[in-house]
Amino acid sequence: FHHLFPHAINDEIGGLNEGFADYMANIFLDTPKLGLVMMHGKSLRDSSEQVDKNGKLKTYEPGMEVHDLGERISLALWKTREMSLDKTEFDRLVIDAVVDLGQNAYASVHDFKIKMLERLPGIVSDVDLS
Repeated sequence: FHHLFPHAINDEIGGLNEGFADYMANIFLDTPKLGLVMMHGKSLRDSSEQVDKNGKLKTYEPGMEVHDLGERISLALWKTREMSLDKTEFDRLVIDAVVDLGQNAYASVHDFKIKMLERLPGIVSDVDLS
């Protein structure tokens, strides 16, 4: 991921990196819960849970700490994947959007959202994704 953004200007790249790393682990392990072995059955992070460990709703705010931002990104991706008609195709769209972001040294979470919304028609059932 860092090779895609060798000269990133925006601090949100770190949060995007965390979110994509968690999401990739989610799809490979086929579970939204990560760290179950390390945490002896409790999840370290849960991409399906809309409330964080501090009881706060996982919503986006500018200037978030990278791990907190990553949780929000992986949550949005996992929840959207659950609505996908073709999960493999959705995963491919995520990877393609990440690669496209590498063209923009100023990339942000908003840029990723726009890239994904351009790709989703026909992949996700007819719901409001905005």
